[in-house]
Amino acid sequence: MKVGIISVGFSDFYDKSINERKTYYENSFIATKRALDEIGMNRGDVDVFVESSIDLFAGRLISNMYTCTAVGGYLKDETNTAEDSTLALIYAYMKLKSGLFDVAVVNSSTSLDVDYVHASTTIFDPFIYRPLSMNYLSGLAIQASSYMKSFKIKEELAAKIVESNTENASKNPRAFKKKKITVSDVIKSEYVIWPLRELMIPEVVSGSVSLVIATENIAKRYNDAPIWIEDVAWFSDGYYLGSKRLDFLTALFNAANKVYNKCNIMNPKKDIDLFELSDVTPYHQMMIYEALKLTELGKGYEIINNDSLRINLSGGNISTYLFQATGLFKVAEAFLQMSNKAGNNQVEKAERALIHGFTHVAGASTQTHSIVLLSK
Repeated sequence: MKVGIISVGFSDFYDKSINERKTYYENSFIATKRALDEIGMNRGDVDVFVESSIDLFAGRLISNMYTCTAVGGYLKDETNTAEDSTLALIYAYMKLKSGLFDVAVVNSSTSLDVDYVHASTTIFDPFIYRPLSMNYLSGLAIQASSYMKSFKIKEELAAKIVESNTENASKNPRAFKKKKITVSDVIKSEYVIWPLRELMIPEVVSGSVSLVIATENIAKRYNDAPIWIEDVAWFSDGYYLGSKRLDFLTALFNAANKVYNKCNIMNPKKDIDLFELSDVTPYHQMMIYEALKLTELGKGYEIINNDSLRINLSGGNISTYLFQATGLFKVAEAFLQMSNKAGNNQVEKAERALIHGFTHVAGASTQTHSIVLLSK
């Protein structure tokens, strides 16, 4: 049984400079309504609703109590995942593959009601990491510094990735930040947590993304050319930093291998037409290249600005960072590219796409990496 994406919807996006912004659950309503209206569906046609929200960063306990009704899940099969939203999509996909359901709405939204860095300190254990005021950003910085030291990576290379992603964002009508950032701009910006400079760190924006997915017969009824979910995989690593390798994303490597082996992908650079990767820092984007076997270990910098690979046409996290909702944003961007509806940044021959989701709420601790492979 095939399962395909048949529609996507976005709310408006906001940053902290915009005072008159919608609540995160209002954004969920808007994104879902736009996705359903696009194909002439209503909530009565939907069997399953799956959301992705994290109480800690929504600033509310049981945060999906607000979003479940906003997306139309009242008296329906509804659940929530406190992970990157690609995991919510994977969960909904498995529900439909079970044969018990035909149509699902997947939604994720981001709130600006809390300080994400400060809130993340409460994730860590109270005996070792919390007394050090560890937060998700400092954990990512530790991992980035380990990568730099192991492979003698210069910060100019990380700056080039920022430049490349913002160049793509300048062409993307859906990107929140469209201003190009140069290597010089990045190097001149202040350090926040070494080795991460201000212009290397994505700024969280508020907004919501919804996808409608359906089994084959239903999908073709509402969309002449659904984009099929060819395969999915995910993998998590350990918690304590001293018990795992920091300069290589082993969890992503394992998740990618699952997909590559099942789908007979021998050379991802040739077999996949575009990639949407979660660049939580530019150093991590180079590590992602290596874990996905796009380049050799320690040589992630070699494919920066390689246009033939079509990496992060959306502009990446540095341009539109919806925290856990970022994964769905990237899936939606790939869907639009493959449906020839991307607009100004449309590319030719986008028949297979790999989307990488990254749950990094604990920084370098307990990272979950996920893969969604789409095909026409």
